[in-house]
Parts: sequence; structure tokens; C-alpha cells
Amino acid sequence: MCAGLRVGTHVAGRTGHSALTTKGVVHLAGEGPRPLFSSLELYALVVVGAAAVALQQSAFQVGALQASLPATTVMEPLVASLLGFVVLGEYLDADRKVTAVLVVALIAVILAAVALARGAAVVEDAGTDPAQSLSGSRR
Repeated sequence: MCAGLRVGTHVAGRTGHSALTTKGVVHLAGEGPRPLFSSLELYALVVVGAAAVALQQSAFQVGALQASLPATTVMEPLVASLLGFVVLGEYLDADRKVTAVLVVALIAVILAAVALARGAAVVEDAGTDPAQSLSGSRR
């Protein structure tokens, strides 16, 4: 697995966690400033959010953008949805046909992200930079 894909997947995990803590912070903000500032959720959101931003910048620098961006884009809502389902007990209230279509679409998106990341890994292994040839031709 290329480094960009690996770090992009970790970024998705952190941003998924920040989505979970954001829901708790928004709920506490509705109750007033005292419960908000005396809770752990606000401070966890600050720490997890800062870690996610720092890790995302690392993902963009460690490898090709074609590897890290699809992993981050696909995995973040997946992690957030999974945490919402497992931790908060939320679920999709729809009929089986809609659920089946969503599952097929989710599988297609994950397979597309993996295909994009593999293509970027081939470029990284070859030691070529596709953007380099474009910038060299403009001189």
C-alpha cells in the first residue's frame, strides 16, 4: 500500500472521529455555555480536529495526491457513518431496496478509490511525476 493511501486512510479516521465529537458539542452548545465548557467533548473536538488537519497536510506531502485524496474522501463519511451506527445507535430508516442500492454504491466508490490509489502507486514506483512533464513542456 502506498504511503499516500495509508496516511489518507488515517486522516479519514480522524475526521470521522471529529464528526462524532461535533455532534456531542452541538448538543451541549444548545444547553448553554456551562455544560459546553465543562464537558470533555469540546476539548476532544479541538484535539482531534487539530490532529486531523495536521495529518491531512502530511498526507498531501507524503505521496501523490491521487492516492491520499480519494482515500480521505471515501473513508471519512464511511468512518463517520460507522461510528454513528455503532456508538450513537443511529441507522438508516429505509426499505431494503434503498439499502441495497446504497450498499452497491458504497462498494463501487471504495473500489474506485482503491483503483485511483493503485494508479498513483504505479506512478510513484516508476519515479515519474506526471505534473513534471506538463510543467517542463510550457517553457
